[in-house]
Amino acid sequence: MKLANLFTLCVLALILLPAFSPTQKDTREQTYSYDLNGVFSGAGGKYYIRQLGNEILWYGEEDALAP
Repeated sequence: MKLANLFTLCVLALILLPAFSPTQKDTREQTYSYDLNGVFSGAGGKYYIRQLGNEILWYGEEDALAP
């Protein structure tokens, strides 16, 4: 019975060890692209957002209160 447990442990180690190897590094470069253009509402106003490359321009207007 002890030999079967040892065999099972060795098989699991061979399967799982590559997944947890500390020497493996992810060398793929991750790039993200976001489109932030639009009109957003919240916090008592509207916000107009424009994205030009890496630059973000925004303008906020407070909601008008009805008399």
